Amino acid sequence: MEILQKLIENWLIFVIAFILVLLTVYAILRFLKLTPKQQLNKVRTALLYMVTEAEKELKSKTGRVKRSMVWEWLVERFPIITLFITEEKYDELLDQALAEFKKMLENNESLYDYVHNTLTVSETDTAEDIIRKSVEGA
Repeated sequence: MEILQKLIENWLIFVIAFILVLLTVYAILRFLKLTPKQQLNKVRTALLYMVTEAEKELKSKTGRVKRSMVWEWLVERFPIITLFITEEKYDELLDQALAEFKKMLENNESLYDYVHNTLTVSETDTAEDIIRKSVEGA
């Protein structure tokens, strides 16, 4: 009787927990249906995003901290994958993401502005362009 009363009192918590479990199982099954190459591409894309955010948040001279931060984010985003990934493979994927990030940073002014919180203005920009860039965040 006591168990039934607790279920009735806390039914919303049980429903939310059940929905979260279902969503987690669905996400895992959907990810596992992908081919290994597609799974790796998803991880690479996520790592590129995480490297960008870590660089924006911590700037330079914090490589080890950024590496740890990206690992924590990867564990949150792909908890199952991180059970099977070795440290060597993680380092390899992270190095690839960093190389791609640096290449993108050199070729993309908007990304540079986003990461370094600056505003790139060229000689051809009009006053309206500068105002638009400052308001929209380039």
